[in-house]
Amino acid sequence: MPRRLRWVLGVQQGELDLRWKGGTLQSAEVRNRKPATCKVRYGARKAEFSFSVKIEGQEAPVYVAKVAPADPALRWKAMDDKAHSADYFERASFAYFDMQGPVNVTVTCPKAIQSVKVLPSSLKISPTVQGRSLSLSLAEPSHLTLEVNGDWVGTLHLFANPPETDVPKPADPDVVCFGPGIHEVSHLVVTNNQTVYVAGGAVVRGVIRPEEPFQVSSYSGLRTYSPTFVLRGEHIRFRGRGIVDGSLCTTHARHLVQVQGKDILLEGVILRDSSTWTIPIRRSERVTVRNVKLLGYRANSDGIDVCNSREVTVEDCFIRTLDDLVVVKTDKGQGEVRHIVARNCVLWNEVAHALSIGAELRENVDDVLFSNCDVIHDKGREWTLRVYHCDSARV
Repeated sequence: MPRRLRWVLGVQQGELDLRWKGGTLQSAEVRNRKPATCKVRYGARKAEFSFSVKIEGQEAPVYVAKVAPADPALRWKAMDDKAHSADYFERASFAYFDMQGPVNVTVTCPKAIQSVKVLPSSLKISPTVQGRSLSLSLAEPSHLTLEVNGDWVGTLHLFANPPETDVPKPADPDVVCFGPGIHEVSHLVVTNNQTVYVAGGAVVRGVIRPEEPFQVSSYSGLRTYSPTFVLRGEHIRFRGRGIVDGSLCTTHARHLVQVQGKDILLEGVILRDSSTWTIPIRRSERVTVRNVKLLGYRANSDGIDVCNSREVTVEDCFIRTLDDLVVVKTDKGQGEVRHIVARNCVLWNEVAHALSIGAELRENVDDVLFSNCDVIHDKGREWTLRVYHCDSARV
């Protein structure tokens, strides 16, 4: 099979207000703005990162993500000091690309390479090192983490995706398409039979508008707003290769993508720096989260929270967040949890738990399977895998 690489370079021009015409995307406001320079790759600026990456000799864009600090005391400050949680971080890098067939990857580092570790170790990848560069062969789509010279925090994540198929058409009236460039979204509700497509090269930034209504959390004392994206209804798709970014939202302000419905797919996107839970799935049925990459560092920045839902599958994902990664919960009176699967994921646990049932368990839980997941770091306070039952449900 011939090699195939895909990424999109460039940005959209000008500034444009886009409002959904069909009346089904409620409270929606989307802005597209021209960056300071049009010479961008996936929105990244070259001064922001230290690694360079080439796939089969072609340069791949490299991004930066804030991650939890190496010092465990600072990680706990980030968790406990909610109001100042965003102040405690270090930086990691990541790149993404599509591949079909084996590819050669070359990474150039800012300093001479003395040692390198490729995770997950189950892949048994041994790179070749020469000076400041390393090279490795990748046989199939995978989520890799490279630790150079013992730096396990400022890592490089490589997200190698399978080729996209059946890419939505922007002219389709049931498609909300974010093309290459930088966009801003405050709050957007997606409903029956609609698709949100975040193309490679797009960075969709969640923002807070001055006029938006809010509540003050009794838990943290911080302002909370409606989620950036709400998938509410049936037969909804949220997919692509681009980035949805929550860094412009204050801590605890809003979820990045909330799910509440039936027959819903999230696939391929990168979710960076959610200000609270990244993907809460509530009172839903037949939901699949596939090949989604999550990076977070702030207090309560859970990865995927499956709450009072049935037939949910989380597969082939990468999750590195400060709080729980994949967690099952049940609120009182909201329905049971049944038939949940998390498999073939790569997980990085900072202060909480990689795979968890509980804490909050106020309705029954049945048939939960965690299978074939690589936990490449476990810095949590208790256990990598747990059932934490302090309520009254049957598990």
